[in-house]
Amino acid sequence: MKNLALILLGIAFAFTTSIAREFHDFTNKAGKTITAEFLDYQDGKVKIRAKGKVFEITATDLSEEDQTF
Repeated sequence: MKNLALILLGIAFAFTTSIAREFHDFTNKAGKTITAEFLDYQDGKVKIRAKGKVFEITATDLSEEDQTF
């Protein structure tokens, strides 16, 4: 019974680490910074999630450093 519990715990751990989120401090050209989860980049738009909301930002509005991120 102990072995089964350890196996299930190991599977749960492996599953949660495989879907790790990527957070980053995004800064716009005005110097305002927000910590957000990176979701997607497509057609010059960056999609992020912060505080439970999804935002789409034009990549050129971000600092040069964040544009290369």
